[in-house]
Amino acid sequence: VTFPDDTTAEFPSGTAAGKALQSRSAGTPGIPGGLLAARVDGRLTDLTTPLTADSRIEGVGFDSPEGRDVFRHSSSHILAEAVADLFPGTKFAIGPSIEEGFYYDFEVEKPFTPEDLERIEKRMAEIVKANAPFVRSEMPRDEALRSFREKGEVYKAERADEQQPGEKAAETGQ
Repeated sequence: VTFPDDTTAEFPSGTAAGKALQSRSAGTPGIPGGLLAARVDGRLTDLTTPLTADSRIEGVGFDSPEGRDVFRHSSSHILAEAVADLFPGTKFAIGPSIEEGFYYDFEVEKPFTPEDLERIEKRMAEIVKANAPFVRSEMPRDEALRSFREKGEVYKAERADEQQPGEKAAETGQ
């Protein structure tokens, strides 16, 4: 593995990019607050991406646009998990990262009240405190369609249906 300062280190094949980066130092210079993602051979990846060949890697933190995007994307998943816990039957549309933060579109029986928003925020804090790992899973488009339809996730199924046959659909969650 080659790091941004051109130093190198050897790791067993399959070592997670984050583990390789963290082995270098507890506080990576230029990455305040720690690692959020990795760039492996120029490609943005999550920290669990296995390194299977000689690679150039660098850490990505909140101080970069990509790091903020990763943080906001992850935050939208935490929001979705909190809403799913508190409001069973909610349908999920999209939850993208945007320049100012993130949002998530939900279909609910009745609009959220200020009290609901407080409960959601509290549940999000509990989820963060639990420190459960994020797990990214990719599956073929047809499998993703089937999975979303079985869960009643009509909006997610619509998005997966828009992908080209043969494309992988990603579903990330905790």
